[in-house]
Amino acid sequence: MVKFYNGSAVVMLDKEDLTYFSRKLKTHSYVYKNGILIIKEIERQTKYLKPIKKNLTLNKYFITMDLETITTNGIMSPVCISVYDGINASSFYLSNFEN
Repeated sequence: MVKFYNGSAVVMLDKEDLTYFSRKLKTHSYVYKNGILIIKEIERQTKYLKPIKKNLTLNKYFITMDLETITTNGIMSPVCISVYDGINASSFYLSNFEN
């Protein structure tokens, strides 16, 4: 069911539950349940990234990083980080730090 109020559409998402509805104002969309805003969407125009000019010469100076994770109850958490700058390699476990 769709109703219009002051030029904006109000959509009742469940015909039996009058406390669950969606409202669309130009580029904004809101979804309320029991008077609480649960979803807010804003449509925005974005520009595409322009391609950068390729560098035809190779550079030997770079850094490599590796992040090891563990999945617990469907949530990925970082465990170990390793960094190599071409000369020095270092690794550390995040459990070794309090923060």
